[in-house]
Amino acid sequence: MKQSLVGVTGHRPHKFKHADFAKTMCDDAVVIMKRHYGDTLCFNLGGCIGADQWVGESCIANSVKYNLFLPFPAEIQAEHWYDKQRDELLKQVSLCQSLNIAGPVYKIENYLIRDRLIVDSSDFIVCFWEGAKFGGTYETIKYAVTNSKIVLNAMNDLSMVT
Repeated sequence: MKQSLVGVTGHRPHKFKHADFAKTMCDDAVVIMKRHYGDTLCFNLGGCIGADQWVGESCIANSVKYNLFLPFPAEIQAEHWYDKQRDELLKQVSLCQSLNIAGPVYKIENYLIRDRLIVDSSDFIVCFWEGAKFGGTYETIKYAVTNSKIVLNAMNDLSMVT
């Protein structure tokens, strides 16, 4: 049976007006999609703090498969994170179905490469986006729409982004 690959993009915690609500929406999205897709569901995640990690935590808690797409190795990505955030990323790396790394060293452009790999590898995208028309989440949404991917905003009742 073919996997249903769902790409995820979203803000870091400090970019949300209400991070606790956003975290709840991440968990709700995983639960709702698992109910719909069952064992064929697999998320494509970027590994960053915020929406990426929250969806990853929910995948682990709800026994949902996920692939990680990192801009560079986890140790570099999490170098300046809090211990809890770094430990969560390393846990997610150890439990992911597959690990994809855009480049071996820190380069800002690796985030863009990673985001495009997530979009290109996904059947559709679920975003955790509050409407700001700048930044990585917005650029990923634009890339997805330009490349004919369906984008659903989990912060707005899974409404389609056009």
